[in-house]
Amino acid sequence: MQRWLSETELKHDLVTLNPMRKTHRDAIVEAASDGKLWELWYTTVPGEETIDAYIDAALAGYAADTSLPFVVIENSSQKLIGSSRYLNAEQNTGAWK
Repeated sequence: MQRWLSETELKHDLVTLNPMRKTHRDAIVEAASDGKLWELWYTTVPGEETIDAYIDAALAGYAADTSLPFVVIENSSQKLIGSSRYLNAEQNTGAWK
């Protein structure tokens, strides 16, 4: 099957979404450390112990052609401030009935 999702950069005035890489590991943990977000019960935020599995899962979704993982960069400081994903993507094959 041919890939239909491709890495892309999404840029706006305040933030830019760049493709996630394993090299973003430490910066993602640092961004999540603001308030120990991984301790919140209502969200899934990686901490030092879970960051590798988090990135591996995000990149596996991209490899499976079902998601696009991003890191969020604040344009004014060029600092990584978070991550996001276009998740559970399904290609429209034109088979709508």
